[in-house]
Amino acid sequence: MEKDSSKPFVLSNYLILVIDICIIVASLFLAYLVRFNFSIPLSELKPLPLITLYVIMVRIVLFMAGRSYTGIIQYVTIVDMLKLYLYTILGSVIFLLTNVVSYYFINQTLFIPLTIIILEFLITSFLLVVFRGVIEIRYSVSRRKNQLDGLRGH
Repeated sequence: MEKDSSKPFVLSNYLILVIDICIIVASLFLAYLVRFNFSIPLSELKPLPLITLYVIMVRIVLFMAGRSYTGIIQYVTIVDMLKLYLYTILGSVIFLLTNVVSYYFINQTLFIPLTIIILEFLITSFLLVVFRGVIEIRYSVSRRKNQLDGLRGH
């Protein structure tokens, strides 16, 4: 069965959100690996599942509230990128505030190490922007191919 090449390349909004979540998880683990020189101590691994769940929840709520995964991702603008950075920065600020509460009001430890917050922000921001850029390029190539096929009469 031949693939219908007359339709442009499009990703569903929920697939974009799932990929964003995968990027967030990968960024968090990469931040831990970089922070601990690819040898994460067991004492840091123990709270990692809870931290991962918390980071995913905060980022999903912000992305859903800002609807960063919706719309026509094929036409990514500077405004879209700035909004994406804003949601990512806001999430990192929430992580910092969580650390303040954890340190001063709960158990005098940081819930998420500060270096992890910084690294995760940098890696997440970079990968989300790259992902959206790749989607935009893929869509442009698909659209141009369809235009050429239309001119040729295919």
